[in-house]
Amino acid sequence: MSFRQYMIELAPPWLRGRWGEAWNGTVGLAMDMVAEGAMQAVKARFLKQGPADALSYAGTDRQIERAPDESDELYRARLLQAFETWRLAGTNKGILTALAVIGYPKARVFESQDWFPKDPRWWRFWLVIDPPHTFTTWKLGDGTKLGMKLLGLDGPGAKAALDLLRRVVRKWKAAHTTCEKLVIVLFGKLLGTGWKLGDGTKLGAKAVYLDL
Repeated sequence: MSFRQYMIELAPPWLRGRWGEAWNGTVGLAMDMVAEGAMQAVKARFLKQGPADALSYAGTDRQIERAPDESDELYRARLLQAFETWRLAGTNKGILTALAVIGYPKARVFESQDWFPKDPRWWRFWLVIDPPHTFTTWKLGDGTKLGMKLLGLDGPGAKAALDLLRRVVRKWKAAHTTCEKLVIVLFGKLLGTGWKLGDGTKLGAKAVYLDL
């Protein structure tokens, strides 16, 4: 029973006429609105029932950032897996999983033991971003004014994309590790990234090396 119906039925005989019913119905309707708002507010914190505009608050609460152009359905599904996702925090798999979400499916982590096995600084690692990605390059003399674009990088929203990339890596890497360089491969393959001479790989690569 709604508050509107309850108020009308609860009214004394002298308030059951046309105007009395209108009065009690209006008061009850206002109470129904408050009750409905309270119910919706409670549901908003539950991911399966909450509206789409509550997802950003749920993401902040769970520290799961929304990827650019990610749909409500995909973001909701990721938020529902927040506890499983955070189990990967501080691992290479956690970094690569987070990077795949924001559009870097070919990212790879190379630890110090992979490239410098005799170096005692075991906490170092390098992050290599292979294509596909949105980064391109520009050259001096192509009309680009210095200061307008990132040094060595171009592409739609390059600065915002790089900021997001850095933010994600810092968030999901282990606290005791240090990313020596962020290597964005524009084309080709780098030495030491898992290929061998004679396997059909063409020599020559172009990459941009950035600090994290």
